[in-house]
Amino acid sequence: MDKVLALLKKLGAKDEEIASAKEELETAQEAAIELEVTGLKTKNTQLLEKLKAKPEGDGGKVAELEVKLEELTDANAKLKRESEKSIKTLTAERDDYKAKLSDTATKAREYETGVSMREALSKVGIGKLNAEDVTDAIAHIKGMLKYNDDGEAMVVYKDAAGKAIEQKLGEYVEKVYPTTSHAKRFLPADMNRGGGGRKPLVKPDGTAKTWAEMDLRERTELHKADPERAKALQAAE
Repeated sequence: MDKVLALLKKLGAKDEEIASAKEELETAQEAAIELEVTGLKTKNTQLLEKLKAKPEGDGGKVAELEVKLEELTDANAKLKRESEKSIKTLTAERDDYKAKLSDTATKAREYETGVSMREALSKVGIGKLNAEDVTDAIAHIKGMLKYNDDGEAMVVYKDAAGKAIEQKLGEYVEKVYPTTSHAKRFLPADMNRGGGGRKPLVKPDGTAKTWAEMDLRERTELHKADPERAKALQAAE
């Protein structure tokens, strides 16, 4: 029956049509079992009648055995029907559990991936000035995300030559994403996104200022926005 239902699905049958066909097949299957049992009963009755025509001793013994055979036949048919119902019930419960387990695993994986992205983005300074930048960056990266056979989160993107590259999520976020045009507007180096009277940490020619070229206010703001970047610039002096 499962093969028939699978074939119907492959042929494009709708879920409700497949469900209806399944009910009809189950009804037909039960009818076939009932018919088989009835046929056995008929044959046994005919055999009994023939044997009863023999001497009393033989006929009596056969009649006794016939009763036991009929009881066993009925019990077997009942057991078969109950077994089939139990199998269907357990199969449905198993499939439902597998679906829930798969959904739980998917949500857990997505949650773990989200945490990893936030940590990596924080390392490169995105989200230091505006928490909404992280949400925007995550949405952008998710569009390139896939999972390999080992369940690792991978980012698929094209390099400058148009070649498809597949890279681990953490490596991409820390090494590649900050160099993209999408990320540059979120980086702390561009602090003049309106309001607050902040000065950009870039020189007129567009290059980033060194620690020595920053004034006290710029250094203070950088320390607040991106302590790691500030330390790195200081160490480079």
